[in-house]
This record gives sequence, C-alpha cells and structure tokens, in this order.
Amino acid sequence: MSQKAQPPVFAVVAGEASGDILGAGLIKEIAQRVPNASFVGVGGPLMEAEGLVSVFPMSDIAVMGFAAVIKKLPFLFNRLRVVCDFLAEAKPDVIICVDAPDFNHRLARRMKARCPDIKIIDYVVPSVWFWRAGRAPAMAHYFDHCLALLPFEPEVLKNLGGPDSTFVGHRAIEAVATDAEVAVLRAAHDIAPEAPCMVLLPGSRRAEVETLMPIFRNVTEQLRREFGRLRLFMPLVPHLAAELKAQIQDWPYEVILIEDERQKYASLRAADLALAASGTVALEIGLAQTPMIIGYPSSGWLESYVMKFVARAPSVNLVNLVLDQPIVPELLSDNLTADHMLALAQNYLRDPDLMARTEDALHSFHAIMQKHGNSPDAEAANAVLHVAGLAST
Repeated sequence: MSQKAQPPVFAVVAGEASGDILGAGLIKEIAQRVPNASFVGVGGPLMEAEGLVSVFPMSDIAVMGFAAVIKKLPFLFNRLRVVCDFLAEAKPDVIICVDAPDFNHRLARRMKARCPDIKIIDYVVPSVWFWRAGRAPAMAHYFDHCLALLPFEPEVLKNLGGPDSTFVGHRAIEAVATDAEVAVLRAAHDIAPEAPCMVLLPGSRRAEVETLMPIFRNVTEQLRREFGRLRLFMPLVPHLAAELKAQIQDWPYEVILIEDERQKYASLRAADLALAASGTVALEIGLAQTPMIIGYPSSGWLESYVMKFVARAPSVNLVNLVLDQPIVPELLSDNLTADHMLALAQNYLRDPDLMARTEDALHSFHAIMQKHGNSPDAEAANAVLHVAGLAST
C-alpha cells in the first residue's frame, strides 16, 4: 500500500436504499484492505453500520417522484450545499457517488470545480446506452472514473466520449439460489424433480400488474390444458401483495405465493420458464439461467414514443444487451397480448432443443456477469483504490 502522511479518507454519497446496499458493501471491502481508513459522506443505516459518518440522514435526499422533488427542491439544494461544503473542508482522497444521479451528478460538478485535484468516481453508470446519450461526454468533465454494473457499459461510455470505467459486476449474481434451496422449495410444495414449473413475475408497478395478470391467467390456463399439471410460482412484491392475492382468488388452479426473498430466488431457478415484466428481475432470471418471456406494457403515448423513437438500445432486456443477441423474447406495447405470449411459451415447452440452446446462452450470460469470480463489492473496492492511488503495488 502506498504511504501517506495521514490515514486515507473516503467520501461515499448515496441517496436511496439500493445505493446504501452498494455503498455498505464497498466500504466493508475497502476497510478490509485499508484498516486505518475513515469514511464520511451521506448514507443510510447499512453504510453507517460499516463505519460511515453521515453528514446528514440519507432520508433527507431520498425523494422519489417529480412532484415530491419539486416540492422539496429548495431543501435538496440546501443539502447539496451542506455536503459540498463539508467535503471541500474534509478534502477526502476520493469521492464515490453511488447512483442517485439527480443529486450526485450535481455534487460531482460542484466538487470538481471547487477541488479539481480530488478524484471523483461514479458508482452505477446511468443508462446512456438506452437514452440521453449526451450525458456521457458531460460526465467526463466531472467524473474521473465510473464503476459499471454491466459488462458492455465501459465500451459504450468510451464510444460516447464519457469517462474511463471499470466493469465490477452486479450484486444480483450473489443472490442466485443454490441447488439445495431449489430442492427445499420443491419438496415443501410436493413438486417432483421432473414436474414442470413456471414462475410469474408481473412487476412492481400497479399498471404492470393490471396489464400482465390477465394475460398470465389466459396463458397459464391454456398451457395447463396442453401440458397437464404445470405448477406455478409467483413471488409477491410487498407493496402489491394484497392486490396480487386478490387477482388470483378466482383462478381455477393453485398459484404458489412466495413471500420470502430466498424462496423467490429459488423459484427463479426451479422454474422451467418465466413470464415476467421488464426490469431488473429479467437480470435475476437470466442469472438463474431460466428461459423467459418478457412483457413491457406501455403506460401511455409518451412512453410508447420514447420506446420507438428516442431509446437507442436494440432491446429493453439486459440479458439480450449483455449477450448482444435476441435470446430473450420481448413483447412490447401493442405486441403484448395473450396470444403472442402463449405462442412463445408453447415454442419453449414443445421444443427441448430450443430450451437447451437458451439455457446454454444463459450459462454464458452468467459467466460474463461473474467477473474474475470475485464479488462485485471486491471488484469495486479494487477499482476505487486504484483510482485513488492507494492500490497495492
């Protein structure tokens, strides 16, 4: 480790629960490598438990929704000024901005102007590969480095004129269920090892659930007529649990409801096929190496316009983007019908070769996402120490 006159100081700023998880993992890994380091910034209970001294509670800036942000705008700018003043005085060796781009990109711009010698790192690259590509070259002016969760992001940032970046991996890879967890789940519901299963994931937004659940019912009814006793899992999203339970009350067959998080990941691996809303869950299904069909319901004409004319990516599915091939079927907007989803599901369940080819591709996806066999937290810590000039020689 390089020698410094003073113990190193790491500033870490997160603005939401997911960032608190990432920040806590990063702090823990850095502390193991640099035992005399101190950590300041803004974080939640998980980061504080790892030793972060938070300038103010993370809840001050954890504001979601356009209306809520507008209402609190003066307060948010006050919090931005407070943390920037603190960091300018503390002069940390490096500043790590964890996600929360609306707050953290403003912080990075101000800190780079006030303290240009301090290295500033962005942890979680904004989706410039999907839309608003102009953010990438702008970021090069105030971020010295980025930590990317997806393997294609460093090249995309480079091609768009953005800052240098390192692929560190996505924490979802550590949540994949074990064979033992899958066996326990099947045994708990008296499901034989060879019995076919599907998992239904209708999303975390009410509009997604309202669109997808009738389609899922139509598709599963017809599949059960063709393939017999097809067992169904459905993990529950806590804030929509009551609504999802009400939706299946009159279904003429059992849907096994999953409320435990580990059982959720076991159900993703136990299933032969997943029907899911678009989102991070598709990444989780892909890491479980389960074939899937993704539905992306449009919430209106504006979202349809964005999808058709503004979005840059050839797919809305992260598995397809990582593999750079259309492995996962996507039903977008007007194409999202029960008939279309049924036909795709029948293709999988009737064709063992298609199922095997898809599973092989998803095995490759899992291998790509598992960088060097290290945890994402460890990879992120290595990158931060390198950028800060504190890496082992």
